[in-house]
Amino acid sequence: MAEVVEPASFALQSSITLYETIKTFNSHPKRVRDLLEELEALIAVLGSLSDVVKTPAGSSLYVLNRVPLKRCGDACKDFKQQIMICLSQSGGSRSSFRDWARIRYMNDDIDGFRRLVAACKLTIEVTLGDVKLRKSFTTAENLEKHQILIQTAKCDLEAHLESIDERLEHIIGQTIVEPGSNTPKLRLVKEKRSGTLRGKGFVL
Repeated sequence: MAEVVEPASFALQSSITLYETIKTFNSHPKRVRDLLEELEALIAVLGSLSDVVKTPAGSSLYVLNRVPLKRCGDACKDFKQQIMICLSQSGGSRSSFRDWARIRYMNDDIDGFRRLVAACKLTIEVTLGDVKLRKSFTTAENLEKHQILIQTAKCDLEAHLESIDERLEHIIGQTIVEPGSNTPKLRLVKEKRSGTLRGKGFVL
């Protein structure tokens, strides 16, 4: 049980901390508001997960031990750090901060990070749906809803993977021209791709 409880708690706390950090800023352009909405949805799903892992049914959630829970928690923690770095470089004023476009995570912008959050959320939703179907009477309507959720998650994860592959190809091309110039970025994007593939595996 602890294999799920600890990473679930970490992911939940990291996502809440990131959400609260962003909310402290006065300036919230559209892409930032979209991220806040996605984080709200993620927090709700992680809250449901935290409730489930405390029940006997939680033992079936071992597949979420490290992926995407730890990945999700690390991403939220690291993204908050990137925000604070940009804040410091801009003068440290949350009331006048306007540098959202400069924030990067794994060589991607806020929209890319929002898609990563959405992918994590969908993977967790699918797994929670599986648990609910096993522990309750399954109607044709519930089964259909779950299948739709699985197909949505699969499509979104495939699109996310395509975006990562394009970025990976670009970085590899740059590395060939300038050996060693993008090694840290290459490693990070490969890690991101690996995490997405694992998440995709859970919904197939």
